[in-house]
Amino acid sequence: MQEEQSELPKRPHKIYSAEVRREHLNAWQDSGLSMSEYCRRHPLGISILSKWALESGISTKVKLKPLKMPSPSLSISNISPLEIRLPNGIQIRIGQRGDGPVKKCFEGNEN
Repeated sequence: MQEEQSELPKRPHKIYSAEVRREHLNAWQDSGLSMSEYCRRHPLGISILSKWALESGISTKVKLKPLKMPSPSLSISNISPLEIRLPNGIQIRIGQRGDGPVKKCFEGNEN
């Protein structure tokens, strides 16, 4: 007894001209998007774009860009005083108005 196999309808392959391929490759490279993100935004399969890139000698490796982080600003003016409240009601406040021990910790670290 042989089971029937249901075949999925085959999609016709879309034929892209060399000019359209070049336009997509250039647009992808100029976009700064990853290949997968570019293909998501355009009705294009990633395997197709990848194949075109390889055939054109374009590297498909991910290029990492350095991340520039601003250095934290250490200045006495932006340091809040440290306040500790103990269960017995005693309060310890350090560095009110940016003076005392807290100031000594940050001396020489101001911008």
